[in-house]
Amino acid sequence: MAFSNKPHCILMFMISFFILSLFVSALDVSDAVAEAPAPGSGSDGFLPLAKKHVVIHNVVKNKQTVDVHCKSSEDDLGLIHLP
Repeated sequence: MAFSNKPHCILMFMISFFILSLFVSALDVSDAVAEAPAPGSGSDGFLPLAKKHVVIHNVVKNKQTVDVHCKSSEDDLGLIHLP
């Protein structure tokens, strides 16, 4: 009788792992870039914490300037104004 719930626990673990895998893969796909990086410039990592290539398109109304502060753990490029 002690082992009667074991198959149920294994099934719940497998379902939970499958749902978690779907969620993580959806997160990685959702941050896909609008334009692919040029060949030879390095590649975007598949893992969520890997380095990414970012493309920003200014679609602000009235063509206002967008201020972006670019900073990583190694470099601080400062405030950049995107017209």
